[in-house]
Amino acid sequence: MQRQKKPQQAEAVDLSDIVIDRSMLDALAAKGSIDADLRRASLEWLHPPHMWAQWVVRLLLAFGAALVLTGILFFFAFNWASLPHLAKLGLIQAALLTAALGAWWFGTGRIVGQLLLITASVLVGVFMAAFGQIYQSGADAWTLFAIWAVAITPWTILSRSPFHWLVWFVLVNLALSLWWDQTIDAGSHKQDMLAMLMAALNLGLLTVREALTRGKPTHWLAPLWTRWLLLAAILVSSFPFLYEGYSDPADSMLLLAAAIIASIVIGALFVNYRLAVPDIPALAMILLLGCLLAVLLFANLLDALDMSSLGITFLTALVAIGVFALSAGYLRGLLAKAGDREGGANV
Repeated sequence: MQRQKKPQQAEAVDLSDIVIDRSMLDALAAKGSIDADLRRASLEWLHPPHMWAQWVVRLLLAFGAALVLTGILFFFAFNWASLPHLAKLGLIQAALLTAALGAWWFGTGRIVGQLLLITASVLVGVFMAAFGQIYQSGADAWTLFAIWAVAITPWTILSRSPFHWLVWFVLVNLALSLWWDQTIDAGSHKQDMLAMLMAALNLGLLTVREALTRGKPTHWLAPLWTRWLLLAAILVSSFPFLYEGYSDPADSMLLLAAAIIASIVIGALFVNYRLAVPDIPALAMILLLGCLLAVLLFANLLDALDMSSLGITFLTALVAIGVFALSAGYLRGLLAKAGDREGGANV
């Protein structure tokens, strides 16, 4: 008699490793594993209606904090000449210390604590600017922003707030831009090389952001606007040297090489946000860059052929209508497919 094989025991699955988000629910609905009612109930559980009220409250708190900071800045701006030096620095330090202690008291897990820590971070820069002006340190502007960004980095990580990260992001980009303008002599292609550097910086930040938030929808950098902001910064920075490199490839091999590398990177981002991490707004931004670049390069080609201005305008308008219509149709098709997947459980 043949021995019956014992059924293999299924490996234990740690439920804490399973992340439930909208993409998982859409995938289960597309496979028919859950019906439309269960999917709808799960979405309501993930995003309950009362979350909108919390979002409005947080928005109003952030707006109020911004108004308070603006009031502090205008107070010092209008009364700067009449205030003694010790009063200037003392008032800023007192406000900074109060905000930092308030953040510690309320805790960074609450929106009030996060806003107070953001306020303290802004006051760090105000104090540095006041100190530099009073004692005439002679430091370049980029030094202020660079030290400011480094000084608030621990608070940015501690607060776990995407809005605090936004302040840090702006400071880092400003510091890099001012450093290049004030200290580097790169000849006639100085601005194009700055654009390359800015694109590389924001590409690195986007890579870190994607690595930290992969499979973690509750991560503090998970809001999609953080991805869109970084992607927009990459595309805007890439546009100048993309156009310069392709419109006149014989002018500079550096620009041509940078344009080719940027095209490959942007193409990889398009594939990533189309297949690996579907994100239609991100695809729309990339397609917008491609359409603008195609239209301008076509107009530049017609101009090189010594066509009349009327002919260039007419043909360029036709090409613009065509490429933008194709892009819009492609995005509409993606939206239709997404809608079909959501309604697949209804069949």
